[in-house]
Amino acid sequence: MSASLKMIVVDIDGTLLPSAGTRISSRNIRALREAEAAGLAIVIATGRRQAYAAPLIAPVGLRPDTVMITSNGTVTRTLAGASINRFTLPVETALALCPALRPLGTTVFTFDREGPGEMVLESLDHLHPRMAP
Repeated sequence: MSASLKMIVVDIDGTLLPSAGTRISSRNIRALREAEAAGLAIVIATGRRQAYAAPLIAPVGLRPDTVMITSNGTVTRTLAGASINRFTLPVETALALCPALRPLGTTVFTFDREGPGEMVLESLDHLHPRMAP
């Protein structure tokens, strides 16, 4: 490995996970563990929310301070859940987007919290199978 390499940023869907799978391969797990053991910082970047991404990454066994960039880049936390940064959409902007997005299919708003109300769907008609309740 190059001495100047300090960090690996990796996506989950279609990268660590096969496009039709729900488990990270043993080869990818081994590569991430070896990179971390070699002193490289591992950063997980995903469009998924932390609550959906962390259980997929947990079997890898990365350090709890591993950085996760989640929610399409708007929330950054450690794997253990410690908040680093977050960028939220103003309510007024979200409300203005609803009619603009309606012709495109299902509108989904997610909120950076756990439990009831964490996700609001305008319609379930065209929900992607990976997100289906």
